[in-house]
Amino acid sequence: MALVTASEVKSYLGLSDSQLRVQGLRVLVEPSPVSATVQVKSTSIEFVIVGGADPGTYTWDLTDPLYATLTLLAADMNASVADITCEVLAPGDSDANDLVPTSATDCLAEANAQTLNITNNYLLNQIADRISSMAETYCQIDYEEATISERHDGDGGSLLMLDNRPVNSVSRIAVSPVTGISITNTLSTATGAYVAVSDTTLTLTVDVGAGTTTSTLTLATYGTMTLLAAAINALSAAGWTATVSSAYEGHDPSDLIVMETSYALNTAVSLKLFVGGESNYTLYPDKGWIVLKSGGFSPGHRNVVVTYNHGYAVIPGALKERVLQLIGYVYYQSRTDPTLQSERLGDHSWSRATGLIASTSFDSMMESALSLWRRFDIVVT
Repeated sequence: MALVTASEVKSYLGLSDSQLRVQGLRVLVEPSPVSATVQVKSTSIEFVIVGGADPGTYTWDLTDPLYATLTLLAADMNASVADITCEVLAPGDSDANDLVPTSATDCLAEANAQTLNITNNYLLNQIADRISSMAETYCQIDYEEATISERHDGDGGSLLMLDNRPVNSVSRIAVSPVTGISITNTLSTATGAYVAVSDTTLTLTVDVGAGTTTSTLTLATYGTMTLLAAAINALSAAGWTATVSSAYEGHDPSDLIVMETSYALNTAVSLKLFVGGESNYTLYPDKGWIVLKSGGFSPGHRNVVVTYNHGYAVIPGALKERVLQLIGYVYYQSRTDPTLQSERLGDHSWSRATGLIASTSFDSMMESALSLWRRFDIVVT
């Protein structure tokens, strides 16, 4: 999602809706009606057809999700009324509600085909989305408010640096992995069997001769470890069995620790589960740091999980200003011919700048604009 809205971009760049008008739809009614008109209203488009095979008044609500884009709107028009022909001229994902209101206008036959304009908010939204994504990638931070769970490698030290900031609250730090479930494959004809755990799935693979059977279970589908074990045991024809540790039957399978592929043929593979909590720490919200008051995070691969709320419910004005500067640069670059070096019109002329200003890259502009908003990790050597 963009850090700024199309309205904010228009205000910053001083653009009016009329300056952003482009051709959106081409519509006509033929061949048999006596008369036909089309009118774009504030939230709808209306055809009035007199005579022919499909007389009547036809209205499409531009706020209806069924017709949310020009592509969806045109497709429904063409499919619903045989006499109406509608062609999309702007990007098909443009918002149908961006059609510019018109008075009722004759659209009978090819000679009176009407071109309906849209306010090209689509372009501004695309640029805003792209620049926002690039800005967050450059800053290595997701600035929009969200609650997430992150897994980190414990390194024995007391400092843990979260991926996002500011940190509004921490609801859990789990640092005590235990065996939650054991999985084994005992298929007599198998030549190999393997178990792997990702952030979201459990993958079970069996090799039988030249063939391979893979079963992928989405962890979020199963609310408890007992339900996950039942799903694994349902694959008994492929040789799989699972046993849940009795103390952890009600725990969420999504808390299983990521594990690389492990051999499971006639061998029990233990999957680790986060169950413990850590409360003896200091949080540095603006930096996104968690510092244990005593001890350290046990060394391991993605063996620490932190659930926390981060980001801004309202993006700070200073950050928006930086993003808008970059959007403005891209928008105006998209409207110029990069091969044009100079131009004269009457007494007015211009020449493209050379040297430092002209050679400034977008990357250096981003660095200059966003350096104060970027996350910098501490590297200990």
